[in-house]
Amino acid sequence: MPEQPEWLKRIEKEKQEKTGTLDLSRCELENIPAEILDLTWIGRLDLAYNHLTALDNLQTLTALDTLYLESNQIEKIGNLDSLENLRALFLSNNQIKKLDNLESLKN
Repeated sequence: MPEQPEWLKRIEKEKQEKTGTLDLSRCELENIPAEILDLTWIGRLDLAYNHLTALDNLQTLTALDTLYLESNQIEKIGNLDSLENLRALFLSNNQIKKLDNLESLKN
């Protein structure tokens, strides 16, 4: 049986420990894993230094207050509407040409 990928090990660990912080940085991710949808208590999510192009699978993370997305391949900001507690969003070193779709962020 193949070994679990590192990102999945980290998600499983957070499901057990419920620390409120999930570090998926440097995991070679091309997409945000759907497996994080169950982690509704997460306050800090680090997805930096991956290969992400889109912001998906974040809609249930309503407790999220800090989101690290720097050094990915993101071209467009979107799908952040449900993140009502988001206070810090880090997007440096991406492919974003225009800051759009931030109106729903109230903090």
